[in-house]
Amino acid sequence: MSDHQLLNQQQITELFTEIDDQLQQTTELDLVELAVVGGAALVLRWGLRATYDVDFVTDNLPNDVRSIATRLANEQGLQADWLNDGATGFTPNLTFEPTIVYAGMVLRVIVPDSRYLLAMKLFSSRETDLHDATFLASQAGIDTAQELLDLVTAAYQPRPIDVRVQYFTQEVAGRVQQHQRQQPGPDLGL
Repeated sequence: MSDHQLLNQQQITELFTEIDDQLQQTTELDLVELAVVGGAALVLRWGLRATYDVDFVTDNLPNDVRSIATRLANEQGLQADWLNDGATGFTPNLTFEPTIVYAGMVLRVIVPDSRYLLAMKLFSSRETDLHDATFLASQAGIDTAQELLDLVTAAYQPRPIDVRVQYFTQEVAGRVQQHQRQQPGPDLGL
C-alpha cells in the first residue's frame, strides 16, 4: 500500500477486524467503542467513496488501539495517522445518534447521524466537503441555506461562524434543490 492510499469500506472493515483480533489477545477490556466521523463515517455507513484516514472522536481511547493501529500502518504501508483523533476539536454540540457499523468481539465502531456529520462538514466548509455536505443535507431532509446555517450555528455556539460558512451553505442548498428538481416525481397514475 502507498503512503496515501484511499481506503474503501471493505478495507476499513478489514482493518477494524485486525484491530479487534489483536485486542482479543492483548486487552482485558470487554468493549472498546470507537466513534468515527468525517469521510470515513460516510464510507462505513453509506458505502460512499473512499477516504485517506479514519477520524474518530472517542474520549479515552485505550493505548492498545493506538499501538495496534500504528503497527498496522507499518505492516501494511498505511499513513502513520490513518486512525486519528484530529476531528476532536470540531465536534458539534449536538446529540450523537449512533449507528453501529462494525461489531467485533471487543471493538465496536459507531457513526453519528447525518445531521451531526453535516454540521461538521458545514463548519469546516472545505471545497472537498461539498459533495459530502450535499449528500448529508439530502439525507437529513434539509434543503435551504437558512436551515443549514441554523444547524451549524446551533451546533457550534458560542463559536463564531465564519462568513465562508454562509457561502458554503448557499452552495450546498443550491445543489440539493437542483438534485430534487432532477428527480422524477411520484407516479400519480394520471
